[in-house]
Amino acid sequence: MKKTLLILALASLSAVAGPITPSGWYGFSWGESGTTTGSTTGAAITPISDPGASPWTFTLVEATPFSVVDGFVIGDQFEVFNFGSSIGTSSTPGASGACSPDDDPIYCASSPGFSVFSTLLAPGSYELSIQTIVFAPGTDGGGAWFGFEDVAPSAVPEPATNALIGFGGVALWLFRRRK
Repeated sequence: MKKTLLILALASLSAVAGPITPSGWYGFSWGESGTTTGSTTGAAITPISDPGASPWTFTLVEATPFSVVDGFVIGDQFEVFNFGSSIGTSSTPGASGACSPDDDPIYCASSPGFSVFSTLLAPGSYELSIQTIVFAPGTDGGGAWFGFEDVAPSAVPEPATNALIGFGGVALWLFRRRK
């Protein structure tokens, strides 16, 4: 009886998430229910840590970027919660595809079709959990990453915008030269 109680107590301790360090990348996985658990999923380039079971707790002393990136197979979408309240949903996933090289979160974030969520977290205490709200077609689980890095695509001017700015600069130079 004592041995059974000890085993149950140890099992319940391992299911409780401990605090994580708000830096680097963490892997998570899910099954049919969509509830996430920690894992060290993939990634040959970027180091991935196992955060343990969710919710994941941490404290920030300064504003810090935070991202969630779908991995491996396109089609999953996530909702991120802090203390049970939604703070956002990842982008709508594309129709098909797979992540490579070597299933890396930074590479997958820049690959068309992969669902991504990026935000700037304010200083304070957090208790994050991630729920899978859309599953990749033909799957009942999967793996992805969250990390303390901004992977949102940056705004890149279109070539026409660059040309317009260039022509404006030339016109200004010609105008000044004539005076």
